Amino acid sequence: MLRNLVLLFLFAAMAEAQDAAPRSEFLVRVWQSDEGLPGNVVRSIGESADGRLWIATAEGISRFDGLSFRTVETGGTRRDRKYDYFRIFTPDDGSVWVATHSYGLFRVREDGLESAYEGDGGAEPGVVTRVLSHGGSDYFVRKGKLWRIGGNPPEAVDHPAPDLEAAFSTDVQRQQQRGRGENKNLPELLVDRNGGEWSIRNRSLSYRAPGAASSVVVKELEGRVAATDMLEDREGSIWLANPSYGLVRIRHRRVIQLPLHNGVYDSPALAAVQSKDGTWWIANRNGGVDRVRDGEVFHVPIVTSGLVRAVACLKEDRQGRLWIATRDASVYLLNPETQKVEGQFPSNPELSKINVIVEDSNGRLWFGGNGRLFCWDGSKVESYADKPELSGMEIFCMAFAPSGILYLGTTDGRMFTFDGHAFLPLGGLPHTSTRACISSVIPVSSGEVWASTIGGGILLWKDGRWHRFGSAQGIPDERLTTLTLEDGDSLWMGSLGGILHVSRQDLIDCVDDGKKFPRWLHLDRSDGLPTRECVGGSRPCVFRANDGSLWFPTTSGLAGLNPRQMETPPVPPVIVFEPVEINGVSHPVGAAPIVAGPGFVRLGLNFTGVSLSAPEKVTYQVRLVGLEGAPRFIGNHREVDYQPVPPGRYRFEVSATNGEGVVSMHPAVLPIEVRPHFWQSIWFIITTIVGGLALALAMGWLIARSRMKHRLREIRVHGMLEAERSRISRDLHDELGASLTEVSILTELAAEANHDEKLGTSLGQLSMKARQAVGALDEIVWATNPAQDSLASLVEYLAFSTREFLKAVDIPLHTDIVREVPEAMIGPRRRHHVVLATREALNNAVKYAGSESISLRIAIEDGKLVVRIRDEGKGFPIEYATGGNGLANMRKRMSDCGGDCLIDSIPGAGTTVTLSLPLPP
Repeated sequence: MLRNLVLLFLFAAMAEAQDAAPRSEFLVRVWQSDEGLPGNVVRSIGESADGRLWIATAEGISRFDGLSFRTVETGGTRRDRKYDYFRIFTPDDGSVWVATHSYGLFRVREDGLESAYEGDGGAEPGVVTRVLSHGGSDYFVRKGKLWRIGGNPPEAVDHPAPDLEAAFSTDVQRQQQRGRGENKNLPELLVDRNGGEWSIRNRSLSYRAPGAASSVVVKELEGRVAATDMLEDREGSIWLANPSYGLVRIRHRRVIQLPLHNGVYDSPALAAVQSKDGTWWIANRNGGVDRVRDGEVFHVPIVTSGLVRAVACLKEDRQGRLWIATRDASVYLLNPETQKVEGQFPSNPELSKINVIVEDSNGRLWFGGNGRLFCWDGSKVESYADKPELSGMEIFCMAFAPSGILYLGTTDGRMFTFDGHAFLPLGGLPHTSTRACISSVIPVSSGEVWASTIGGGILLWKDGRWHRFGSAQGIPDERLTTLTLEDGDSLWMGSLGGILHVSRQDLIDCVDDGKKFPRWLHLDRSDGLPTRECVGGSRPCVFRANDGSLWFPTTSGLAGLNPRQMETPPVPPVIVFEPVEINGVSHPVGAAPIVAGPGFVRLGLNFTGVSLSAPEKVTYQVRLVGLEGAPRFIGNHREVDYQPVPPGRYRFEVSATNGEGVVSMHPAVLPIEVRPHFWQSIWFIITTIVGGLALALAMGWLIARSRMKHRLREIRVHGMLEAERSRISRDLHDELGASLTEVSILTELAAEANHDEKLGTSLGQLSMKARQAVGALDEIVWATNPAQDSLASLVEYLAFSTREFLKAVDIPLHTDIVREVPEAMIGPRRRHHVVLATREALNNAVKYAGSESISLRIAIEDGKLVVRIRDEGKGFPIEYATGGNGLANMRKRMSDCGGDCLIDSIPGAGTTVTLSLPLPP
């Protein structure tokens, strides 16, 4: 414990001493027990096929995904046994094995250790030095001899097959390359995949690049290195198993700081330029300018009116003069002889508060600021401050296009072009960024203009419209403080979340094909940045040094990188699933689908895109196929919840993108089945539907059968009624009609034979009454006869009875009878009412009208039978139409049969009675 405390103290002292010495080319990170490592005594390390790290410590075996450690429990009878671990082996088949000094060989399972070889005890039990997998079998090497795992005990392989021999040789070479021998000696040399050599000498770790004559010492570990195992992971990081102070990772520093003799330049910087002679001029946030040359810093103050002025812009023109613009004061020029600043343009006091200075192809300088734009040609200043287009706007950035057009960006998110005569707005910016400050502008051509915004991502003017690239396109941070284009395709950006890079062509392809996803490189502290914040608001926010490197001002000095050294082989993250939570209960993930239910459930899905170099920069897209239509971006969150999830079969897909912008080869897929309750199952639903249909059919059949029976009963009753009507009609006609006719004839004969005048008159009246009774009886017989129920029979009878009625009273009749009568059945009751109403109308016309003729019209109009009786007699006032029983009876009869009776009369002009009866369809 005392030794560990001393080493920890030395590590802390080493970290503090870094500020007093130049930074090395490497980044060192140490994990210890307070961060989840089972113990600080690390014996061996290995990387499995899924990219996760396996660590053997004195306290147990742990798995590391870059963010958290998970300890593998020792199961069974070995739970309380302490193992003296020797080495971890990770063959290509994805298995993990661990060898011990005294207890043989074990295979690591999720639920513990599985014994493969127990060992033979003793002082030198013969440790397992290698494990390999070939042809579906597992082998290990012990005391230089090859054994096959599977039997109990393992089977010795005395004469390996040629392919096994080749695999054996390959594994020997691979183990030697990482410093592992056939003995217990500590590793001293690791050769990485690029041919670089990492060697441990005199308790220091040094690196010799391929082809280099000398080595570079990792200063953070100088004099303090002890390693029981070494490993290069799939992303190129070097790992050391230290027997005292934990797990160590070494990475090449990708971002450096400006070196000084006694450390690095780490003062807050606003802007920086490197002059042609190699001198750095840095705008210090505390005011003035720092000159850095030959590792020394010299401060150049800018003080006017007793105030220290903060610099907003630095610009070296073609003549090598350094221009300095202050935020709230004038523009200055550095005197190269006195190394002091001198105010410029005293005759133009409005040329102040300048944010940006650019130089055109003619050598003229353009100054932009708060509502101001000036041009200086070396002798005079031309002001554009009075232009109404610039009123109330603050120019934040400017750049010239190859055509000579000046592009201007403002703090309120607007873009203008200026051709020397007029200011024109460059289209309407996307709505989501209308208030985002334009921090930089790069006009590639008149048809392609790039701009960065503070809060709105990247903007592209192409094909006459703006396109925006933000979080939906995977940009790590939309708060961009600067933008520059290198080698025609590389877009480098400073942001408040680090340094970003993307291919210009990738973004253009994204515009042409919305399904494409650009690759973003994200550099932050894990790559050597002293801080994530690349400052903005001053010019330049990024500067290309004489050697081609890019330098970004930050709140902790200058951060530089070489764009040509940023390209690394793409290593896609491997996605592994953690246990799934179903309704709050954890379930392990295996080869079989996850089964949940019955009924609606809540799913908590956990996963990790393994990237040991920068796990915090891995972002994810997820989709639950069957519930979601398209993938959705969830940032760097490693879990997602779905609730409630209905019964069904689903497929959870997740893809990961690491900090290099590399996307996982294929989405990881996890099948999920949510079982239904029995009443939600398909068979139950089908059975219910079939049963319901069968029940409905049965009910329909029963109802139809009942209706058919009822209809048959109605038909039988109707037939019986018609038969009875026919019988009554025949009886009336044959018996009563014949008797009345006979009475009428005998009465007439008696009247003719009798010469008594009084008796003759009586007999004549009796004969007339008998004829009337015969006529009434004929009408009753006609009304009750089923054979006369047709519409044609009714029309024919009305015409016949009207002629006979008027013939008896000797009144002429004019008729208009429809010729084509449709087939329709009129029941006896309705026929009877129509006939009696017609008889009543005729009777009234004969008795009261005094007309010389009567007209009868029978027609079919609008689906109705219309009977119209008209006389040319006296007529009467229409208000009297409601009086009298005759008129009321006509209306009552027609109303009872569903018809209507209309009476129209004009005194002196006659009367018209219209009877209408709707016909059946």
